[in-house]
Amino acid sequence: MQNNDTKNYRILIADDICDWLNHHASLIKTFYGLDALEVVCASSAKSAFEKIMSSDKLFDLLITDLEMEKIPNENYAGAWLVKNIKAHQEKVKNILIISGSYDIKEVAEGLGVDFIPKDLLIKNQLLLKYKINELLT
Repeated sequence: MQNNDTKNYRILIADDICDWLNHHASLIKTFYGLDALEVVCASSAKSAFEKIMSSDKLFDLLITDLEMEKIPNENYAGAWLVKNIKAHQEKVKNILIISGSYDIKEVAEGLGVDFIPKDLLIKNQLLLKYKINELLT
């Protein structure tokens, strides 16, 4: 994906840790330029859900953490978010989970979404670019 091909893409990042929100947003801006993509951030699963549902425009990609706020009857707030967004597929085109949870692969595969373990992302930040390119093209 060329930088000039990304003008119309919208990405929502959900993570309850400000440093991770900034990390993901900074990587995206580094890879694609400051104005190439519209990046929206949310500090909880519920906040992300509200932003998605209140938006008139499609989000091309949701990047979410698994472990955020506590949600009754759910192991992970990120899983709750993914399940609820999948019921509104017209609102989000692609979903990517980035988490440090030991069972990220199992959870992501169970939800039918892509994932990147945070420890691998720390070792190779280009993984995020490759995954975004794959999901948005």
